[in-house]
Amino acid sequence: MRAILERYESRLGPPVDTRVIGLGVATVDADRAAAELPDLVFRPAPDDALLGARVLAATLPSGRTLRLLEPTREGRLTGFLARHGEALAVLFVSDATGGETRLIAGAAGEPVVVLVDSPAAPAGTMPP
Repeated sequence: MRAILERYESRLGPPVDTRVIGLGVATVDADRAAAELPDLVFRPAPDDALLGARVLAATLPSGRTLRLLEPTREGRLTGFLARHGEALAVLFVSDATGGETRLIAGAAGEPVVVLVDSPAAPAGTMPP
């Protein structure tokens, strides 16, 4: 878990210079993953209905949020875990409407699916 976090967090720069506001790591066991990062304080967060995930969240030293995403149903997250194992799966990006966009990673960490949850687009839609 530590290696996943260090691999991506250091590449993003300070939050004020980018619209990336959080990282989502897919895991089969969020409690175990949180225990592997004892220097972070994880708290339960609302489930992510778009991803079908239970969420534990912590604030990183950069100010971004780290969300451990444990599947609660079959869907995109379970498919990601089956193909890639535990890894960075989602970048949470702020948008101009005050909503949040999720960039879901594919092979080599490149985003392949974009889910929008904002006032300008109904939840689960693809942006224009």
